[in-house]
Amino acid sequence: LSVNSGGKFYLKAEYDEFGNISNPSDLSEYRMEKDICLHLRFGKGWVFDGNAVVMTTLGYGFPFKKSEPELVSGKYKKGRENYAKFVAPGGLELTITVLFRN
Repeated sequence: LSVNSGGKFYLKAEYDEFGNISNPSDLSEYRMEKDICLHLRFGKGWVFDGNAVVMTTLGYGFPFKKSEPELVSGKYKKGRENYAKFVAPGGLELTITVLFRN
């Protein structure tokens, strides 16, 4: 079970050397609702040389609300909308974890 805190985020932000957004007119600001997601996963692990372990899991996340990210302000571009939907909670999940032992 995981909680998405929601909030606003910017896409296509380029920053100057002081950390300020360099071209505010080329931004897209999206908002996501707060949501809870149930994750169902299965996986497999491998041990290499007794010092490294690789674990992979494949699963699906089921959000309770399934609200889509919403464009609040800025430019609309299909690629940015697709990326905002990609990072939204829920959907197919693939995880690869590498652990090293001392």
